Amino acid sequence: MTDLKNALCAIFHTTIAELESKSKIEHIREARQVGMWYCIKYKKMPTTVTGRHFNRTHATAIHSYKTIENDMVNNKDLQAKVNRLFFVTNI
Repeated sequence: MTDLKNALCAIFHTTIAELESKSKIEHIREARQVGMWYCIKYKKMPTTVTGRHFNRTHATAIHSYKTIENDMVNNKDLQAKVNRLFFVTNI
């Protein structure tokens, strides 16, 4: 999990403390949502565990998953960041 969080921090220009904080600043929120989406989709983590890793509830993890799935369709910038995450995490 630390490797994923470090990769998210590098790509989204944030810190682990910010990822785990209650901050709603856009780049922090987006990094957190991508992290939760990644954990659910590719690591097959339960939403309760995923939420706990980011100091969130399972409902927030579900919302994050759905948000990133929808945003990936048209947001080229987000697609590029996710592709970079795949490269860094070797998926």
